Amino acid sequence: MKQTPTAGWIRVGLFALPVYGLLIAYSTWKPQPDLATDAEGWAHFVSSTSYLVSHVLGNVLGTALVIFGTFALGAFLASSRHRALACGAWCCRSLDTYFSRFQASSRLSLLRRLALRIWPETAR
Repeated sequence: MKQTPTAGWIRVGLFALPVYGLLIAYSTWKPQPDLATDAEGWAHFVSSTSYLVSHVLGNVLGTALVIFGTFALGAFLASSRHRALACGAWCCRSLDTYFSRFQASSRLSLLRRLALRIWPETAR
């Protein structure tokens, strides 16, 4: 990759992707008690400070890191010979991140549901 003034930011953004993965893993490491069987334990768990801190860090900071990292990955790949593929992948991933954060009723993201309609044999 040719050295440009933005190369440093691209490197930082690419480093943000594994940091995002570790942050999400940390924020979801401790399992919640089941609401149906232990409502009081669940209420204590979700009202604790550690739960609040880990989920704010995991969701807010994690979303910012993954968007920044995906943008950096798109910029890195745009300097390669696969420019169109990199641009399309960046747009799809950014839209998926945006829509999956506001889709509380379903665990499947928008692009996963679309992929299952196109390729139903990938469902497990």
